[in-house]
Amino acid sequence: MGRECKTLIAITAVILLVVLFWVLPGPADAATKTAATGTVNWNTADTWTPSGVPGSSDDVVIPSGSTTDYNISGSSTVLSLTVEAGGKLTFATQTGGNTLVVTGNVTDNGSIAMKNQTGGARVHTLTVGGDLINNGEFITTDPAGGTAQDDHLDVILNGAGAQTLGGTVETVFRDLTLSGTGIVTLGNNISLNHVTNPSDYAGYTLTVNSGAALYMGTYVVSGTGVFTLNSGGTVGIGSSAGITSSGSSGNVQVSGTRTFNAGAKYVYNASGAQATGSGLPTAAITGGVSIESGATVTSTGAIIVNTPAALRVNGTLVPGAATQVFSGTGTLTGTGTVQVTRTASTADFLSQYTQSTKTLTNLTVEYAVLAGSQVVSSTTYGNLKLDNTSGTDTAGGNVTVNGALITAAGGTFDLTSAYTLGGTLATITNNGTIKTSVPTATSAVPLPSGKTWSGTGTVEYAGATAQTALIGTYNNLTFSGAGAKTVTSGTVTVGGNWSVTGGAADLSANNSNAAVTGNITGTGAITSGSGTISLAGNWSNSGTFTAGNGTVLLNGASQQTIANAMTGSSSFYDLTITNASGVDDPGDGVSFTPGVIFSAGAAATHDYTITTPSVRVQYNSGSTYTFNNINWNGGASGTRIFFRNSNLSSGTWLLNVSGAQTAVSYVNVGRSDASSGSTIDASNGTNHDGQNNVNWFFVAANPSFFHVF
Repeated sequence: MGRECKTLIAITAVILLVVLFWVLPGPADAATKTAATGTVNWNTADTWTPSGVPGSSDDVVIPSGSTTDYNISGSSTVLSLTVEAGGKLTFATQTGGNTLVVTGNVTDNGSIAMKNQTGGARVHTLTVGGDLINNGEFITTDPAGGTAQDDHLDVILNGAGAQTLGGTVETVFRDLTLSGTGIVTLGNNISLNHVTNPSDYAGYTLTVNSGAALYMGTYVVSGTGVFTLNSGGTVGIGSSAGITSSGSSGNVQVSGTRTFNAGAKYVYNASGAQATGSGLPTAAITGGVSIESGATVTSTGAIIVNTPAALRVNGTLVPGAATQVFSGTGTLTGTGTVQVTRTASTADFLSQYTQSTKTLTNLTVEYAVLAGSQVVSSTTYGNLKLDNTSGTDTAGGNVTVNGALITAAGGTFDLTSAYTLGGTLATITNNGTIKTSVPTATSAVPLPSGKTWSGTGTVEYAGATAQTALIGTYNNLTFSGAGAKTVTSGTVTVGGNWSVTGGAADLSANNSNAAVTGNITGTGAITSGSGTISLAGNWSNSGTFTAGNGTVLLNGASQQTIANAMTGSSSFYDLTITNASGVDDPGDGVSFTPGVIFSAGAAATHDYTITTPSVRVQYNSGSTYTFNNINWNGGASGTRIFFRNSNLSSGTWLLNVSGAQTAVSYVNVGRSDASSGSTIDASNGTNHDGQNNVNWFFVAANPSFFHVF
């Protein structure tokens, strides 16, 4: 076949395709169909502009001045329906049984109404797949009333997605059925009544079928009709009173029968406090109960949830009485909080929440009795919160927390001498006291090691016999009880105070370090090894301090006081001061604000080191300070180390240095009597004689600075 022939065939094929495209019919284009003014029939082509009875892809508009009678026998479908202000859509066929299906939204700014007909009752249906918004007149019953004339319009909401039932006007229904799979959300109150004679009929209904959901918010369903929530349906409850079995409170207030099926799902979703209400089934619920985030729900009665459903708490569940039990074969789960209000000799959480399955990973269990006296159940918690602001909550067994642990100020959580606290403890906010008396013989890990115990509270090791104290970062740390407390290897950090009131605090066994931001207090002994005790506060512990070969570092940013004598068996080994707070003496005994105050004598059997500029130390007049080796260097004339007597105008502090004087540079000293030890060599020209010093050798060129008495 020649090239010209092939080209001709290709051109012919293209022409045929173009012709077919223009000639063959395609799908009908969607249109906006607007009804004519006056009284017109829906099922007449000339009623509409553009002409033609509306179809499934058409948006229908009933304009002002139009009264359009839906006179189709059977069913028809449109995409949306808008009745404008001054417009009216009536359902008036003699035969009844006609249905208008709107797959999208219905917006009534005018009137959608039944039209009175003679003869028997006729039932018409409006099915809506989108929103139903009523800002005008919506009449679903025969305006004439009377049972013989009960023409009515049933409304079915069957959307697959979210639907809103609302508008500026409360809508009155005869029969309303929810049969879709999406959530229908109320945007206003609705009622089930005859439009003109509410007392005529008590059989009007609102039915939520299986798979459908009605979320009521704070709006009310009222009237003389019947409310039925079928098995498999869902109701969203936003009233503070929940759902009630009778009366004029709660979301459902119809005077007819209220049926809340145990096979349905109940979702409490208020943004605040609410009750479950007397309408929540007391029988086992198999559809589920959910408390949504932001809702705080107090149970009106016990709640039973069976498989396959769950009691899902994403908000807060508060037992209405300590006797209420939450039970069933279903699962307790969620991301919110379940409160425990029971005070009993049995474990309180496990006796108040007895579900067969508990998924606590993301749930907070809150022991809510402020006076304490609750037993903390032995289980694995996601988050554990103890609210007692007084009294003691006591562990009922080993307690594991993998999420957050929170305790309230004023209360105590006592693990006793038998039980441990374990888990990953992702965060800790301890504002109360966590107390453990577990001896090492029972467990060497009574608490998790290396944790940060945030908050304003205290961790107390209270063992009556030898006990292991774990390294970590504490706020306040207390060692009480007669047993020695052996600190594990590493650094124990105390952001507040460290109180040793019972058996000895043993840092020597593992050469542990201690870093204390607050004070070291109490009457118990402290034994150090080769580690460092750094202290930013005061040392007022009156027990024996055994220094080992470790260091005590005074590193505060404000004034510190060493209140007791640190001599003899309580002498330091290495003592270092880096606290540079305070104010220099502007002269020789004029005024002085020290950074470190020794209120009694002290000794360092190895080194006494100050190499930080502008350290200011006050020694107690008449007390003796015995040091082996000294290393004092203020670095510059403007940052000299200041040593002053507690009495600036009389007396002296007694200094005894027996070993090496590595450096005495840039020191300003006053009223120091060093005659009981070696002469202090301050002759390098950097030091200042603040007067009344004995056995200090200053600049040789000025004999008046050489005082030996």
